[in-house]
Amino acid sequence: MVVNRKTLEIVTTIQGKGMLGGGHQIATDSKGDIYVAATTRGLQKLVFKGMSPPGR
Repeated sequence: MVVNRKTLEIVTTIQGKGMLGGGHQIATDSKGDIYVAATTRGLQKLVFKGMSPPGR
């Protein structure tokens, strides 16, 4: 889920074909890419491609 840091409201969710699902560890890099690690499923990199308005 993507959460508004000020209000803690859920803005949207990250879903897509081939997603591992919930992970056990999460990290970001300076480019905005997200890394999700799932103990039994490996590591997945989600590439940041920009922001869209909430609700899209």
